[in-house]
Amino acid sequence: VIMSKISNLIDFYNGTNKKIPGNSKKFTGNGIMDYPKTRKKEVSQLTTLSNSDINLICNTLKIPLKGVFMKDEVGTTRLQPDDPASKREFKLPLQDGYYIMNLQDSHENGSHWVAFVKIKSNVYYHDSYAVIMPQNQYDLFKSEQINIYYNTLQKQSLDTTSCGWWSIYFLYYMHYSKGTLPKRFSNFNKMFEHKTNEHVDLKMNKNEALLLKIFKEIYFS
Repeated sequence: VIMSKISNLIDFYNGTNKKIPGNSKKFTGNGIMDYPKTRKKEVSQLTTLSNSDINLICNTLKIPLKGVFMKDEVGTTRLQPDDPASKREFKLPLQDGYYIMNLQDSHENGSHWVAFVKIKSNVYYHDSYAVIMPQNQYDLFKSEQINIYYNTLQKQSLDTTSCGWWSIYFLYYMHYSKGTLPKRFSNFNKMFEHKTNEHVDLKMNKNEALLLKIFKEIYFS
């Protein structure tokens, strides 16, 4: 199965034994975007991205990104603008658009980047490790009566830190490819679906090589 629709997440929320290495940095600093142009063509590995890196790359690729958020920043509350002294808060509705989110909260350093697209009453959620989304995101989506679609095919090797790149390319593909959004979501996953009996590590290495090839074509050129 490469695409599933969540009906009830409670029983298997966080039902994974995968050890997720540090894949992200939450800071505004130097990253891949600061490489001299002469070095971009020589990139041989997709490395860790910060939030500022992701914003800059998405801007270069003209992906209409809503933002790069920590987990607790999506669907946040704000003080009532008409009466801020009362400190009454209201919940901001989740706007349609393209999002990249870190699986840690804003007081933490960052762990793993995921991405989702929200259009009308549907969310298309992608995690390169194919781990189920955090409970608070599920609760947020369901509170707004949103249908949730997610991938069940792992694409990223556990030995790499390329999750930011996977998240960017997912949004790039969802934005620029043809067809309905469910069809785009399905086709994106099929690109990295290996029907052979090869060892999982070899499959993941092929995925990483393909992703690097894609970015050499669309970005490092």
